[in-house]
Amino acid sequence: MSLSTNCPGFIDILGPQIRFLTPYIENPNAYCVIDAVVPAGVQVPLHSHGERETLVILAGKIEAFKDDEWLSYSAGDVLDIPSGVRHAIRNSSGEPVNLLMVTYESMRHFFQSVGVVVGSDERKPNEDRVRTFVSAAIGNGYWLGSEEDNRAIGLGA
Repeated sequence: MSLSTNCPGFIDILGPQIRFLTPYIENPNAYCVIDAVVPAGVQVPLHSHGERETLVILAGKIEAFKDDEWLSYSAGDVLDIPSGVRHAIRNSSGEPVNLLMVTYESMRHFFQSVGVVVGSDERKPNEDRVRTFVSAAIGNGYWLGSEEDNRAIGLGA
């Protein structure tokens, strides 16, 4: 299955592209379901947050670092990341990966604060986007791994 990595209606979160499938609810603890595309070569660096997230892989193959090891997940697999667990994701498969993410409205709010509409000129990562992302993540109480932390688990720049 070949997936587009320029999906209308999606926002770009420094690589992964997402769109919200559930309507907004003002309760930060309400569930939020997200359709996501992780383009080939994209890495989500080591991080953790208070929200639990469950990923259902719909198409493609992705790797996730959790509990001190990298594991591979493909179509039909479920990756459950409990609250506070340090994790990272990478797509080294050469093909886009499509997945569903189930998490909380608080994470929707975070994504909306850092995302850029797919197809806009501002989509490419730059210092301002990264600074905005880091500031919002820290403001939400998220932990972000250092460059050294990421190198230690095999993630490059």
